[in-house]
Amino acid sequence: SGTNQLKWIDFDYNYTYQGRENIFGYDIFGLGNVFTFITARGDVLIEDLQKNKPNIYNQININDRNIIFRNRVVNLKKIYPYIPQELNLILLHFGINANMFYLNTGEFLSSLIDVREKLK
Repeated sequence: SGTNQLKWIDFDYNYTYQGRENIFGYDIFGLGNVFTFITARGDVLIEDLQKNKPNIYNQININDRNIIFRNRVVNLKKIYPYIPQELNLILLHFGINANMFYLNTGEFLSSLIDVREKLK
């Protein structure tokens, strides 16, 4: 429009979990993707591991992958063993094998605060 102002358009996807619709669900998974990216300092892609780190690739199974983008690894402890287990457990909430999900950003933030306190 010539104003040089940017607008954020958020295309939310509603999804159903355990019979209930959660309008924030896809946004929470987006936060999980950002958090995983920040923790790993980039995306850890299956294809890259297969090509460049076959010894690590051979240790990765389907349960270590992202629930939405299945070519990305969320179980970063298998890639970076020095990542604290408490932090990795947060990442695993966004994995294929997760049986518990964050229902809102408050729950996610609470987990991050708890981990930060434990790691001080």
